[in-house]
Amino acid sequence: IVATQASVSVPMTLKSAWEVLCGMPPAYTSDFREHGSSLRRECLPRVLSRCCGYHSILAKTDTELPELPRRVFGFDEVLVAPTNEQLLTDLRARLASLGALKGRRPLLVYFYAGDA
Repeated sequence: IVATQASVSVPMTLKSAWEVLCGMPPAYTSDFREHGSSLRRECLPRVLSRCCGYHSILAKTDTELPELPRRVFGFDEVLVAPTNEQLLTDLRARLASLGALKGRRPLLVYFYAGDA
């Protein structure tokens, strides 16, 4: 298990997720033009799936736009819960069901919530 934090040039928004997951700075306009870009096929969840068979999960407490991470970034699953505590409980259960806690399956988890 590897856990790390990343620094981004914009506050915690979908644009910061774009920067971390897709490896390039977002547009600094109020629209989401990068989300329609052909560059989204090179975002980390898609790349790891193609090259190495990774399964990807985005875990978040933000209930807005639940399908956007799957569509834009290529996550296989999106877990949403109202609190960090519930999200961590749900995430642990899902990881156990996938065999990821015992190293049976390569997995990328992007935790998009408050401090855990």
